Amino acid sequence: MTVFRWADFEKAAPELATRGIDLIGRFGFVLLGTIRRDGTPRISPIEARVVEGHLMLVIIRGTHKARDVLRDPRLVLNTPVTDAADPGCEFKLRALSRSMIPLSWRPQRAPPTPRAAGVRRQTGITSRSRSKTWR
Repeated sequence: MTVFRWADFEKAAPELATRGIDLIGRFGFVLLGTIRRDGTPRISPIEARVVEGHLMLVIIRGTHKARDVLRDPRLVLNTPVTDAADPGCEFKLRALSRSMIPLSWRPQRAPPTPRAAGVRRQTGITSRSRSKTWR
């Protein structure tokens, strides 16, 4: 299968790619059309970004739309239409999805701090205490 990256799209049709990325960036999301298990369409808003030359779609693992895409990679993306009279205000893209998350793209995670994990230090414990109690 040939992978057509966003960077390739920019080379092949620079004006259209620029317009598309401007519209995607303006709204911060696109409408994703997928095929449900029963063959009917599903439309969901999702975040889309271009990262290192690839159009990346943020789809939460385990959701209905994620299962749709894993089962059937055909999808359509559409930016929100804000002015029906202006044909330049819409960007539509049909594609096949491909799951690719190289290690270099995965966010680096720091170990959770007690506060971030919902753990709070008990009051009344001083810095002189040898052991600290956490709830």
